[in-house]
Amino acid sequence: MHGDYDPDNPVIIPQKKDIRYRSWERGQEPAEQMRWIIFMMDVSGSMGEEQKELVRLESFWIDTWLRKNYEGIESRLHRA
Repeated sequence: MHGDYDPDNPVIIPQKKDIRYRSWERGQEPAEQMRWIIFMMDVSGSMGEEQKELVRLESFWIDTWLRKNYEGIESRLHRA
C-alpha cells in the first residue's frame, strides 16, 4: 500500500525533481585591475596572540584568493 513503511524492506522511489544536477559556472572576470590592498593589524596590548594569529590567517587567505583572481599583484612588507 502507498504510504506504508516497512523497515525490513525499505523502498525508495526517486522522483524526477530529485534528479537535478548543477555544474560549476564561472563568474564574470574582474573588470578592473587590482591596485591596492592594505592589511593593518593592531599591535597594541588590546589584541592577544590568538587574535593576531587569526588576523594573519585571514589575510593569508584573502591574499591567496586575490592572487588567483587578479594578475600581476605585487607584495611589499613594511613594518614600523
